[in-house]
Amino acid sequence: MKRVLVFVAVMAVMLVGAVVPAHAILVTYSTTGSLNGLGNVFTDGGGLTITFNGLTNNSVDITTGFTNASLGFFHTDVTGSGGTISPAIPVSILITQTVPSAGSGSVSGTMDGTISANSSTGQVDFSVTHVDIGLVSYDVRSNPLDLVPPSTNNGDATVQARVTVTPEPSTLVLVGSGITGLAGMVRRRLARRQ
Repeated sequence: MKRVLVFVAVMAVMLVGAVVPAHAILVTYSTTGSLNGLGNVFTDGGGLTITFNGLTNNSVDITTGFTNASLGFFHTDVTGSGGTISPAIPVSILITQTVPSAGSGSVSGTMDGTISANSSTGQVDFSVTHVDIGLVSYDVRSNPLDLVPPSTNNGDATVQARVTVTPEPSTLVLVGSGITGLAGMVRRRLARRQ
């Protein structure tokens, strides 16, 4: 019985090793935003301006299978009494990945609300929150994202994402083969002792 428990423990450790990368995996990406389909700046024509500030060649090391990282931030600026985002406008953030493999994808949604110098009901409500690029997944964490007034955090609201690296299928096959071989070895040893 004790040997069976040791075997189960060894298999569990090996399975965790299959899911968690043994070494750091570098992910490098850039982001750009589109507000109302007109570039990265929205203005209500009065006292409100919202700008999406993307990232250029942002790199994160993923050593535990995932990490939380920024996709950029929305910056609010107001004059006078501020303004209103109405009707809701489309928002899209394009993620362009260069490492470990090249590709791109977008998260998207809508933005609306009212923002003054000291208060905000503004939000970005993402309807598409997940992007896969090669073996890397990006998932928006704060949904909806509250836009803050200029008096809070200088008007900056960061879009956070969980960045996950999926093991390559060939790695999973090798680990599965190892577990199968180990199971056979333990089974033969147990059969010899009985």
